[in-house]
Amino acid sequence: MSRNLFYNFSLSLIAFFTLFLVFTALLVGLWIDRKKSARNQLNDSVMAGAVGAPLGLLRLLLAFMFSMALQRFSERRKLLLNEASAIRIAYLQVGFLETKETINKVRNHLIEYTSPHQKGINPTNDRKSESLSGDVLKEIWGIVGKASQKMDPPRIHLFIS
Repeated sequence: MSRNLFYNFSLSLIAFFTLFLVFTALLVGLWIDRKKSARNQLNDSVMAGAVGAPLGLLRLLLAFMFSMALQRFSERRKLLLNEASAIRIAYLQVGFLETKETINKVRNHLIEYTSPHQKGINPTNDRKSESLSGDVLKEIWGIVGKASQKMDPPRIHLFIS
């Protein structure tokens, strides 16, 4: 289970459910007020407080919901930028490998690895893209493992760092 329950549900579902609960509570309160006001007259200021309280809670819930959405967006953006930076560095460090054939092979695999991202597919949500990405990474490390056996240790460290 994820660390936060709200990450498992879509934002629109949470918003709809929250609004439904608030408005249902407001309607039930108004219905109860009409039943009681038929018996005795209440002051309008009491009614304003009864309507104002649920609306204040609604504002608070909406603020929390937008805060969670913003935090979720910021976290995903940071992870995406970190992954893009790591791919860029790996693409550049491939130049430390021995042969042009190996360099081109690894760079082509890195391009293949990034293709789902360029199409707007999130590999963690798409099983086919996730398995493709895993296979591509295994192939890259297999090529690098074979190439590193022929290289001197300082160049290996420059590439893998």
